[in-house]
Amino acid sequence: MESVTLVNLVPPLKSDKTVPGGPLYIAAVLEESGCHVDFRDYQMSTYENPLDYHNIVKFLADSEDVIALGCFFNVLPFLLPALQKVKDETPEKTIILGGPGPSSVAERLMEAFPWIDIVVKGEGETTITELAQGAPYKDVKGIVVRSGESVVATPPRERIHALDEVPFPAYDKIDLTQYDQAGVITARGCPYRCTFCEVASLWGYHTEQRSVSNVMEEIALLHDCGVTDFHINDDTFVLNRKWVTQFCHQLQNDIDITWRCLGRINLMDGNLLSVMAQSGCNGIQYGIESGSEQILQRIGKQISIPQIKEVVSISVQYMEHVISTFMWGFPFETMGDFYETVYMMGILNELGSLVKLLFLSPAPLSPLYREYKTQLRFDERFVPNVLWGIYEDKFSQEKKKEVFDLILRYPEVFSAFYYIDTPEVWKKYEILGQTGMLRR
Repeated sequence: MESVTLVNLVPPLKSDKTVPGGPLYIAAVLEESGCHVDFRDYQMSTYENPLDYHNIVKFLADSEDVIALGCFFNVLPFLLPALQKVKDETPEKTIILGGPGPSSVAERLMEAFPWIDIVVKGEGETTITELAQGAPYKDVKGIVVRSGESVVATPPRERIHALDEVPFPAYDKIDLTQYDQAGVITARGCPYRCTFCEVASLWGYHTEQRSVSNVMEEIALLHDCGVTDFHINDDTFVLNRKWVTQFCHQLQNDIDITWRCLGRINLMDGNLLSVMAQSGCNGIQYGIESGSEQILQRIGKQISIPQIKEVVSISVQYMEHVISTFMWGFPFETMGDFYETVYMMGILNELGSLVKLLFLSPAPLSPLYREYKTQLRFDERFVPNVLWGIYEDKFSQEKKKEVFDLILRYPEVFSAFYYIDTPEVWKKYEILGQTGMLRR
């Protein structure tokens, strides 16, 4: 391909616009291979309802003959009808999907929606480069492609080991001053096996790490462009204590920035938190998930209640922003487990942590999905609110019905919009609603 329209299909989330690092990595390798890239970030759209598929179609107007789009699961029910419209009007165009949402359900998505030509699974840099250079589809690993009436999955793509050799994201494609935060990825992957999560499955249960010098070079580049506040976008930033310590010392000596990251309870202590804080880290987020020891063991979290209390109490001494996220809706969560979680949320709030409560959405590649997929049910009240809660009132009842009918027709593609049905889930829902802990 000589040119491609590359789209970050993330609708605006109020004022929280994040530099699209993943798609910009793809832009960088495409340009390095000699391909012209028309980059578009849907976060920058100003439509009153960016989830309306007509607006997505407008945003893709005058696109190149190849359109490559990256998105998360929560956009798929709105994006797919838009791409059908694009394909109907311009059947000669090739439509490629990538990113976490399509990767997880690639085969099922391709079978259900015949206007999608290719889905790139997992890391896309090498794969998209080979596609751009015109390699035969059968020779390109890591894709699901349409071959006549059939859908064919090629062998999995090997992980990229030499991350330092991947070019920096193509920041010249955007105006950095228009974004609220910039993120940097220092490592890819996660070795933990939490049963509700699919991140480790996507990455093959191991982590690849960039060198400290390579990350520092990218941060310096962004700093020279005026970026002084960063988010480390690793799934778990603190996996390699030696690396983190070296990184923090380098930051403290070379660049004056503030930054935040995702931590892990069992990997933190006062010494590490102190080193991070001295280098400008002012925020850390922990996935706590539950206040019940039984649940923590059942989901493979590898942390304990005493550890949680100790680490959060230390963290608030060093960090201005400490976030603790919890989850409810586990199918094996008793009412006793549920009340223990609510109680633990109160304790961490008293310690000074901001507490967030999320509803369990069964990720397609997670062990929990495989175990409980026959118990999946759909109800509008459990639709993930990350996007829907912002734009729900922009849809007429007829348009809502269209979206929900699509989700109901293809549960294996849209499983993240479902919940796992258990006898007590509605009782918990009512309790959370009555106490104001849940949007209703």
